[in-house]
Order: sequence, then C-alpha cells, then structure tokens
Amino acid sequence: MEESKNKGGRPKSTIPPSYTPAIASEILDRISNGESKLTICGESHMPSYSTVSKWELDDVEGFSARYARAREIQGEYYADRVTAESEAALGVATGEAGTGEAGARVMAKKILADNLKWRAGTLNGKYSNRVKQEISGPDGGAIQT
Repeated sequence: MEESKNKGGRPKSTIPPSYTPAIASEILDRISNGESKLTICGESHMPSYSTVSKWELDDVEGFSARYARAREIQGEYYADRVTAESEAALGVATGEAGTGEAGARVMAKKILADNLKWRAGTLNGKYSNRVKQEISGPDGGAIQT
C-alpha cells in the first residue's frame, strides 16, 4: 500500500502540536480580510510563518485548500480597496495652487492603488491582466512535430 503524500511529495505527517482548528480559522479569516501572513505570524500568540507554511505544505486537516481560498478572497479584498482608494484620491486633491500638495496626495493614492491592483491580480486570477495563451493541434489535441 502506497503511503499518502502531501503537496511537497513528503509523507503526510500527523497533526503538529501547534496546530489547532481555532488558530487556523483565525489565520484564514484574517488573511481573507487583507492581513498578511507575515503580520499575523509576527504576533506573540500566533505560530511562526514557517509553521503556517508547513501546515499548508503538509495539508494539515485540509489547510492547504482553505489557505488557497483565503488568498483568493484576499485578492477580492484588495480589488475592492483599489476602488475605495481611487475614490479617496478625489477627496485629497486639494491644496494651495503651486504648492504641489494636491498632486503629491493624488500620486500617493495612485501608487497605493497600483500596488493593490498588482496584489489582487497575483492572488486572484480574475483580477490579473496577464494574457494566457495556449496552442494546440486540431480539435484541441496535441501538436504533431
């Protein structure tokens, strides 16, 4: 009988002592709400970044699929933030003529929006501007060489 393997090709381990469903749910909820794994894992009551990464790699209690979904939702969160930040840029476009203050505020908002758009696209493919191109043979089959 072949041993069950995780995503990394290693045998699936037992549940690590630091794993609890409550902590895993908190991490996934917070990621879904836009927080980074680095920030979350930096808190004293949370497991380390590498421990959470291991949970994902070893797929502890189905953590891998739930983590992937949380990241996808995080992409939607960032996409929503792009809209909010872009609208907020309109409100900060004030300042004395010739001071550059209004332009600097708008530019800061634009940079933030651009970064959020990029992050949304990397986390959730529906917000990506990458073009996927596939080449196939007749009727979608393999290309004969």
